[in-house]
Amino acid sequence: MRPFFALLDKLICLMMQKLSIDLEDLQMAFKFTSSEVEQYLDRQTGQVVLNSEDFPLEAELDNMDRYLPIPTADSRAAYDDMEWFVMQVEDSDLREALANAINGRKPFRRFKDTLLGRPEREQWFKFSNERMQQRIVEWLADEGIEPLAQEN
Repeated sequence: MRPFFALLDKLICLMMQKLSIDLEDLQMAFKFTSSEVEQYLDRQTGQVVLNSEDFPLEAELDNMDRYLPIPTADSRAAYDDMEWFVMQVEDSDLREALANAINGRKPFRRFKDTLLGRPEREQWFKFSNERMQQRIVEWLADEGIEPLAQEN
């Protein structure tokens, strides 16, 4: 049975659209897409395209097969990231303080404030970015796109 699944994985990879994408730009778009600012991934160029009152793209967006709407940031996923990070913190006092921070009001602000001035703060940002990138790659795969490293 395993050879079948290996073959299926290869076929799926062959059917995916390979697209050069700046994953940092796409990550920023995931963070800042909102009801006021829509952002799209151009399936031809791999670029992130902004659509807002200040920068309307009505004519270009008539071709919706070309432009893929970038979803808004998922606060539940971000909260889950904080929970996972808390479980990995070795310092028991800090782990407890972070757990209390995310269980109260304004958990995102309190979590970041608790990490202020701590070496674990950089670990958090690295962890959070890696999780966001993983969600982006999964979203792209769901949309039939395989991101290629962009040449600088």
